[in-house]
Amino acid sequence: MYGSRKQTEELPLLLSGALGSEEDISQLLRAPLQRALFCLNNALNLCTSGTEKDNMGANMNDHEEAVRILIAYVRLELGDPVVALTMAKLVLSRNVDSPTSISIKRKALARLYACEALCCIGNAPAALHMILKSHMELENDSEQRHPPADPIEKLVDDMSWKMDKGEARALVNVAFSATFAANDELGKAENHAKVALAVNLKSAKARNALLFCLLRRGDTAGALNILRMSR
Repeated sequence: MYGSRKQTEELPLLLSGALGSEEDISQLLRAPLQRALFCLNNALNLCTSGTEKDNMGANMNDHEEAVRILIAYVRLELGDPVVALTMAKLVLSRNVDSPTSISIKRKALARLYACEALCCIGNAPAALHMILKSHMELENDSEQRHPPADPIEKLVDDMSWKMDKGEARALVNVAFSATFAANDELGKAENHAKVALAVNLKSAKARNALLFCLLRRGDTAGALNILRMSR
């Protein structure tokens, strides 16, 4: 978000026959994202093949979820929000009776990736709807039985598996900031950016989010002060 993604031309890429060879290393250095996508697509084909699913059952479903969330990330990095959104929605649509901590985190990531993808394709209102609702609400819009959870705290908790809570809070607030900015709610966007930077002073994404908001409202002095503090 905030223009951090760079659109990259997707090159046709075939894996080198000899892993670790000079050609193989050259591929990794020249086009790491395309190489990653090639491998992930192969993995997804294995996960969705009938034979593999029959052999591994629920474990294969978990592998498929893991691969899809990685593809969503790589597609966003390659400037392809449409496929990224499709992958994120597939992860969100998977229902598990007793989700593990990593599955909960994947769904949180899927919401953030879907939100970013929606902003990229120009559907900012849908992105705001996505990020402001808890996962339970997204699944049960028609039959609310519980009071809605605070969307920020819910996402922070879900993201915190094997991650520092301050880092998770910064990431979530940056996502909220970008989403509000895309909806022209700069006041809210700036508030979330300030929270993100306060909880993680080393976060370049939080700093860029705040700089964006300050510059959008013409506060060049404030933006320069943030840049000086980051030195």
